[in-house]
Amino acid sequence: TTSSRQSSSRRARNTLIGAGTGALISRRAEGDLNGMQYTVDLGNGSQIVVVSDQTQVRVGDCVNVEQAGSGTANVRRVAESLCEAAFANQVDEELQAYMNREADMCLEAKERMMEAETDEAFEVAMRRVKFLCDD
Repeated sequence: TTSSRQSSSRRARNTLIGAGTGALISRRAEGDLNGMQYTVDLGNGSQIVVVSDQTQVRVGDCVNVEQAGSGTANVRRVAESLCEAAFANQVDEELQAYMNREADMCLEAKERMMEAETDEAFEVAMRRVKFLCDD
């Protein structure tokens, strides 16, 4: 196999893996393939359903659902006061900008994981995803 073919193969593997999250990969290595389907109340009478490998979220938790690229989402627990502000439509621009930066850092970490060229780079990127994207 040529190195470019290996590189393309590794990128394809990382893209498939990146469609999930780094946390799922580490759980798979530990033998845990559990996932959860969450129904999230958006506070305006509507709901969304999110499937995630993040099993630490409990009924009643306040969460921020971040769109993580095309077709994927990240669920992150946040302070109850954020949900109270969101339900009252009182999330100010500074707080929204902060949450957007957090979501962007998570997405960037996932993209780095998908672009990793070596197993070592992949492992480092996976730890970064776990740190930046999980609760």
